[in-house]
This record gives sequence, structure tokens and C-alpha cells, in this order.
Amino acid sequence: ALALSLGGTVVSWSLLLGSQRIARGNDDAFVATVATGMVGALIAPSFGHWYAGRGLTKGLQARLVGTAMLAGAAALALQCIVNDEESSGPCHENGMIVLGVAGGIGVLYGTVHDLVTARSSARQSNELRLVPMVHATGGGLSLTGRF
Repeated sequence: ALALSLGGTVVSWSLLLGSQRIARGNDDAFVATVATGMVGALIAPSFGHWYAGRGLTKGLQARLVGTAMLAGAAALALQCIVNDEESSGPCHENGMIVLGVAGGIGVLYGTVHDLVTARSSARQSNELRLVPMVHATGGGLSLTGRF
């Protein structure tokens, strides 16, 4: 589980950080590489939890909220650029900084949380559970296990 989460995260961040080198001047390849890296960075830390049968983890929730905050910061930055070119309208630099920092912290926290808890999540999911079960037809007792 940890190998799935950590491996997917490393590959995703490698794509993001190396996208310009990978694309080598091809704009379409650059956009595709960045998009793939971003989606991977969002979901890959949860791979180990998904292996364990857990879908929406606390880490994934934190990354989703953090990503939304980063998108808000990017929108404010774009608004500042447009307003600067047109010499009109306010620029909310403080809001942009607060959203950017808070979003970055959310993404970082969510990534670390899912990586740190992936192994225990898989172990908990793989535990053998014995459950007594009464047969309706034979009246007997049997034990079943799930792992």
C-alpha cells in the first residue's frame, strides 16, 4: 500500500517538475504532461488506501480543498494581471497570498497524511476477522473469515 501511494506520488511530482524537459518545446506535450502530473499529484497519495478499500480519505479531502484554494489564488492572480493591463479595478494581493499559502499547506498535509497512513490502512483492511454465523437450514454454527 505504501509503495502504491509513494510510487504514484513520486511519478506524479516528477512529471510536474520535469514537464518542460520532457516536452522539449512541444506545447501540447507540455500541457498534457503538466495536466497528468497535477491529476496524479491529487489522487496518487490515496492509491494505498484505495488498495485497502477506502475511497475518500482525509488526505484526499485536504488535497481537494487545498487545490480549490490554489485555483482561487490563481484566479485572483489572473484578475490582477488583467486589471494591471487595463489600469482598472482592484488587485487582491493579500487574498491571493492567503489562499495560495493555505492551499499549499492543505495539499502538503493531505499528501503526507495519506502517505503516512497507507500502511496501517492496508494492515487494518487485511486483518482476519472471524464472525460466528448460524445456518438457517441446519441450525449449526460455522465460522467465516474475511481478509
